[in-house]
Amino acid sequence: MTTIDLDKLLTPDGAAVAIGVSHATVLKFVAQGRLTPIRLGNRCTRYDRDEVEALAAERNSK
Repeated sequence: MTTIDLDKLLTPDGAAVAIGVSHATVLKFVAQGRLTPIRLGNRCTRYDRDEVEALAAERNSK
């Protein structure tokens, strides 16, 4: 069983704010494979803070 550090997870809205995009764009990034959702239940999705920060840095470097 894998343990998850909940302090390193962001909500969909938190990820959107960190990247500087809308919630809908976060979902597009998931569909494109650029962001991996972590499912904590049927209706609970979170995103790894490190992955979100890397995506934000990639977008800001352009």
